[in-house]
Amino acid sequence: MMYRPTGRRVASSLFLTLALLGLTACGDNGDGGPSDDEAAADEPNEDAVEEDPAADLDVIFEDDLDDDRNGWGEAETADYVTVFGADGYEISLVSEADDFYSYPDDGPFEVVDSSTTIEVDDRSGPEDRFFGVSCRISRTGPLEYYSLTVNNDTGVYQIAKWSSTSPEEAEILDEGEDEALVGVGADDPVEIIATCLGEGDGEPVDLTLSVDGADVAATTDEEGLGAGWSGLAVGAGAEDAGAETVTFTSIEIRGDEGSSDLAFEDDFSDPESGFASVDDGVSLADYTDGVYVVETEGVFTTAVPIRAPFPQVGTATVTIAGDLTDAFAGFCLAGTDGQYEFAISADGYGSLGLYPTTAEFQILDEVTGGYTDDGTHRITAGWNSDGTSTNLDLYVDDERIASATDQAVTDFVGLNLCGTVSSDAAGTTLTYTNSDLVVSGEG
Repeated sequence: MMYRPTGRRVASSLFLTLALLGLTACGDNGDGGPSDDEAAADEPNEDAVEEDPAADLDVIFEDDLDDDRNGWGEAETADYVTVFGADGYEISLVSEADDFYSYPDDGPFEVVDSSTTIEVDDRSGPEDRFFGVSCRISRTGPLEYYSLTVNNDTGVYQIAKWSSTSPEEAEILDEGEDEALVGVGADDPVEIIATCLGEGDGEPVDLTLSVDGADVAATTDEEGLGAGWSGLAVGAGAEDAGAETVTFTSIEIRGDEGSSDLAFEDDFSDPESGFASVDDGVSLADYTDGVYVVETEGVFTTAVPIRAPFPQVGTATVTIAGDLTDAFAGFCLAGTDGQYEFAISADGYGSLGLYPTTAEFQILDEVTGGYTDDGTHRITAGWNSDGTSTNLDLYVDDERIASATDQAVTDFVGLNLCGTVSSDAAGTTLTYTNSDLVVSGEG
C-alpha cells in the first residue's frame, strides 16, 4: 500500500489555445467541407480489423474494495485520509494536498502490459479535481508512474507521467476537454479503463483512457517507464483546489504474470537513482564519483528507495570503505515494532542489534576479530521472518560472522543505510563510503 501526495500538476496552454482558435476547417473544398481526398480517406477500410492489444491479458488482481484484505491501507495524515467506508475505499485529499496514488500490497508488482478497470461510485468536492488510474508504479529507485484521470465536473481529462526527470511536476502527455464527460457518474457509478502497453524502460509505452465504454484519450510515451504495479489515482488541478473525497468501489487489473520478488541494484553512479542527499546539521551524505559518501558526528540513516510491500525474506549487500574506529556502519532493517542493526566497526568487529520502539538498544550477537580489517568490506544482511520470529545473519566478505533469532520485530517495512559514532567518542566525525548495493527479496 504506497501512497503519497506528489508535485503540482503542470498547467497547460491547451485550453486557452482551443478557446482562441475554436473550430478550424482544414483541407477545405471550397464550401466548408472536406476535400474529396480527405473524404475518401475518412471512409472505413472494411478489410482492416482493429485488434485490442489488451484483449489477451489475464486477470491478475481484483478487489471489490469492501475491506483491507489486500493491503491498501487506512491512514490519516495532514494531507490525506484513506478509509474503507460503507460503500467502498474512500480517499480524501485536504485543501493543500496535490496528486495522490494508492496500490495494494497483494500483487505481482513488476507488470509490463496492463489494463486496469475501476468503478467510482461517489465523488464530492471542488471542481478542480481528477480521479482515475495509476500504472507502472515503480517499486524501487526514484518514484515513477503514469496517471490517467478525468474530471466529471469540467470534462477535462489528463494522461500524465511522473518520473525522475521531473520529480516535482508531472509531464502532461495528453489532455483535453470532452463535454461528454461532464456529469458522467452523477447518478450511476462510472467505469474507467486505462491501458499501459509496451516494454518501456526507455522504449515506447502506449496509454489509453476510456470512460463508460467510450474512448477518451490515447497517446504514446516514446521514452516509456519500466514495469510496475497499478492502482488508484486522485489529483489536483490547481493549488487551491480544496478538499475532495472519492469513493472507489472496485478494481480489476489484467496483465502479464509479472513478479512479486524484489531486485534492486545501485552502483551510485547516477544521482537520480533514488537516494536522498542529506544535510541535517549532524550528517552529510551525497553521491560523489560513483560512491555514496557519508559524514556524521552522531547518527546517520537514509532510506534505501524500496516502496511497500517490503519483503519479509531477503538479503542486502553493500561495500563499505573507511576508518570505522569508534564508529559503526551497515544496514538498519525497520519494522513496525523497532529495527534491527547489521553493523561492522574496526578490529574485525561485527554485531546484530535491536532498537525496540519502547526500550534501550540490545546486542543480539557480536564478534571481535571476525575478519581481517583492511578498511574495505563487503557486508551482507540477511533476514527471514515467518511472522512470529526472525532469523538474522551478518556476513562480511562472504563469511557469516554473526547470527540470531528474535521475536521482537517481524513485520518489516523498509531498509536503511545507517552509521553512528560511538557514544564514547563525542566530537568524532565518521566518514565512509557505500558502493555497489544489491537488495533481493521474496514477495
